[in-house]
Order: sequence, then C-alpha cells, then structure tokens
Amino acid sequence: LIPPAPAEPAPSGEAAPAQSGIPAVEIGLFEMTQGIVELRDESTATPVSLDIVPLNITLRQFHTKPGGDNTYAFMAELGKGEILEWKGTCLLEPIRSEGEIAIHGVKLSTLFQYVQDQFRFTLPSGTLEAQAAYRFDLSEGPTGLHVSDASFTVRDVAVTERGALDPVVEVGAFAVNGIGLDLAKRAVTIEGMTLDRT
Repeated sequence: LIPPAPAEPAPSGEAAPAQSGIPAVEIGLFEMTQGIVELRDESTATPVSLDIVPLNITLRQFHTKPGGDNTYAFMAELGKGEILEWKGTCLLEPIRSEGEIAIHGVKLSTLFQYVQDQFRFTLPSGTLEAQAAYRFDLSEGPTGLHVSDASFTVRDVAVTERGALDPVVEVGAFAVNGIGLDLAKRAVTIEGMTLDRT
C-alpha cells in the first residue's frame, strides 16, 4: 500500500518516467461486523457523547484500478433504532461514486448535541427519516454531484427554551419529498412539502 520512493531525476535530455498513480490493490471481500465506536468530545462547553454499536462495513470486488465492481455497504446504529445506511459503488480512477443513503429513526437530540451550546433552546423530542440517491463524478469537475429521489421527514418535534419544561413549538410532522439537485446547473427541485401541526 506504500508507494515507492521517488525516482532519482533523469539525466539531462532524458524524459522522466511516467507516474504510475495510486497502487493497484484488489480486495475480493472485506467484512467488518459488530464493530464499536465510542466518541467522546470534551472540547465544547457541554461534552458530546456518542456510541455507535454495531458498525458493519462490507466491500466486494474492490479495485483501486478500473475493473472491479467496487460495491460497498455501510450500516451504523447511532442509538437504539437510530440507523444510518449507505450503499453503492465507488471508483478511484477517476473518483466516482453512485449509491443510496438512508437515515431511519434518528433522534434530533442526537444530532443537536453537536451545536446545542450555540442556541438558547433544546429539542427534547423528534425523529428524522431521510433518504436520497446520489451520483458523484469528479471527471465532470468539482461540481459533478447529482441527487435524486431525496426526501426527509421529521416527526413529533418539540422545541423548548433552555431550562423550561413546556414546549414553545410543537410539530406533528414536516416532510419534503421529490428533492433533486444538480450542482453543475445550480438547480434544486422539490415536488412537495407537507406540515402537520397536530
């Protein structure tokens, strides 16, 4: 995996050897199951704690050079019933990825803890569901990102002032669906939005 040491400069008048690029690595099957990640961040006024259990990763026919299927699957449980899934394909020459990302039942409080010190309110309840299909292709330039069939829904959201018990805002459900993004064209499309205050 370690690239060779740089070649000595070619004598005057001779062409330097062509660079070989990234090393050729082939992985038929790689699996990690029941992994555990314990995160503790005490750099903020209110420490952040997150345990990811389990963490599962699978690579199949992964090649750093063209020629493999390069499929991957990633699943992490951020808390009981809080699931992050990511699957698709990834190529390195050129850098290109296509796949799907989904979030199921993630508590808003899990995400909010990273920025809680910047606001004077809290989110004692609420869950997030989201999914999207994407395609990223660096050969199209830095803006080669396309997102389609994306949607997200937040449910049972309550917003309270810090230190208070009664919520000042309650939302039964808020959903946005049919989201599309073309970064190169700077275009965003949304098919619909719904809001349920009950």
